[in-house]
Amino acid sequence: GKFGLYDQLFITFSVQKMGMEVPQQITIPYIVSTKAESPFMVFLSSFKSLFQGQNITINQLVGLVGTCEISHFEPASGDIYERFLVKSVNS
Repeated sequence: GKFGLYDQLFITFSVQKMGMEVPQQITIPYIVSTKAESPFMVFLSSFKSLFQGQNITINQLVGLVGTCEISHFEPASGDIYERFLVKSVNS
């Protein structure tokens, strides 16, 4: 990256909009960071209520169902990236 090496995690989501018969898959890249305001930590914090007091692993999230909001982010480079915001999770 611009500031040196970093780890990146690609998470694929199966998304189905109301009225769609077949879910679509989107893959979101997350830079692995422990900063609370990073997109990765914001994503993981969406699941705190399900895993109270536990460390959360990506494997624990596989198969969970909920609602989300997808927005788009366009940096100065002109590339367009999806942003994934978890609205609710069914336990």
